[in-house]
Amino acid sequence: MIAFRASVSKITLAGVTIALLLLFSQGDYTLAQKKQPLSCKQLTGRNLVSSTKIKVAYRKGRLFGCVRGGRAYPLGAYSGPVVQVAGTFVLIEAQGGDRYGNHGIALTFADVKTGNNKVIAFKGVSGYSPFSRIEGAVIPRIFLTSKGIAAATLVTLEGRLEADGSEPARSDLTKNVEVVIFNSAGRLLTLDSATSEASLPPESLSLQGQTLGWFHDGQERTVTLN
Repeated sequence: MIAFRASVSKITLAGVTIALLLLFSQGDYTLAQKKQPLSCKQLTGRNLVSSTKIKVAYRKGRLFGCVRGGRAYPLGAYSGPVVQVAGTFVLIEAQGGDRYGNHGIALTFADVKTGNNKVIAFKGVSGYSPFSRIEGAVIPRIFLTSKGIAAATLVTLEGRLEADGSEPARSDLTKNVEVVIFNSAGRLLTLDSATSEASLPPESLSLQGQTLGWFHDGQERTVTLN
């Protein structure tokens, strides 16, 4: 996905993003009004995650998650799969659609202990792009921690449209590589950045426990996430 600094392009992308966000948040209000909360023990359906601590299941067209011994919370009107689990937090590659034929794939960050869930990225032709940057940055790598933080690398290509409105040549685009973190509310914070993948290789990002590491100009950098 290539980002161009043109207001028309941003407005169009914003409209698509808002439509997809509405699509993935359908149905939560009705579920929240249930008089009798569903317990984790009562949660049946197609299991996506089932451990001694948590459970995530697809039930009657919606995802539910829970901590064993607690209540089950609706996580959205879509199907999985769950791509990462850390503690009570999960990353879900949510796939949803509606009766009008709209369909999309979103990366959703959820806490099964509270039911809080947030769409943090949408999947495009080139990969995932964060919702907070609708102009389009691709996420090559992402990790989830048990503290409720998702760490990722982002690669963005930016440029200006030509005078005739055509797209610029790829050689005229500026690349930006970042190391970022998302909290459980979906807010994004940049930890490091560079102007090339040679300086900051996206695949160098690693997570050991709560320590996030990556390489910048051949030097290892680390930060403790808490």
